[in-house]
Amino acid sequence: MTTYNLHVTNYQKPKADMPGYFGFSWDYCKEPPKDGVIKTGQYWQGCRDAGIALMREDIVKGKMKTDYTRMLFKWGLRTAPKLNAEDRNTADAWVNRAVNVLHCLEKLGGWALTRVYKLETPDDTMAVYYFLSSRRWIKSSYLAYMYVLLVRMCHDKWWGKHKSFKDLKEAYYARAKGAQFSYDHGFIRQSFPYWEAIIRGYPQLFEKKKINHYWDYNRINSHTNNKGEGIDKLSRNNSEYRGLFDELKKLKTEFDKEAKKNERKTKSKGKGN
Repeated sequence: MTTYNLHVTNYQKPKADMPGYFGFSWDYCKEPPKDGVIKTGQYWQGCRDAGIALMREDIVKGKMKTDYTRMLFKWGLRTAPKLNAEDRNTADAWVNRAVNVLHCLEKLGGWALTRVYKLETPDDTMAVYYFLSSRRWIKSSYLAYMYVLLVRMCHDKWWGKHKSFKDLKEAYYARAKGAQFSYDHGFIRQSFPYWEAIIRGYPQLFEKKKINHYWDYNRINSHTNNKGEGIDKLSRNNSEYRGLFDELKKLKTEFDKEAKKNERKTKSKGKGN
């Protein structure tokens, strides 16, 4: 595994105000590592909306390389000056669950698989990981927002056990009715039915134009959601990107019909045996 140093341009010290809280934050990189150093892009963010808004500005203004998706995820205790071995194991397990979910979706779409590098940080107050993924994850704010959601939700230990998206999907719908996730439950419940369609339907949804088209201020109201729209707004048909939800819903309907047809075939073969 390659190890990089982390050059922190906007380092925020953990706060001692929430006992027992294992702090999660994220950032993106504007450029690839140089001379073994990774620079943070803007600021460590706990909020997806604010971070996506900053990313949008950098993409539209040409200040960010978009040949890959380069993300940083940071864990740090707000109640202790240093992370101990147990804390780091907790962060490692969270990352492993997130990579499993990302890989399930990336395999579904035929995308390059995410690689993760653990970073050497300036001190022991944080554990930071560099995620290097397909450029497709930042082709639009909806995908970038979804990417951060997928990592953050893996605080819940239910995730990370699935061999494919089909396996994950079956397990998700087999969960006890009303079962809650510990992180982002509402966003997951709202958007999950569209995950397959947005990944498999990427060529129809996001390959027709260059990247700036999908982040453009003129098409999406600049005051909407801090200038960055997420997968939750799209899946509620509350997006300023007119017509995209209709395309997404059409693709979802096609894929749902395909899944039911395959299910009938499988059952039919089972009866024949």
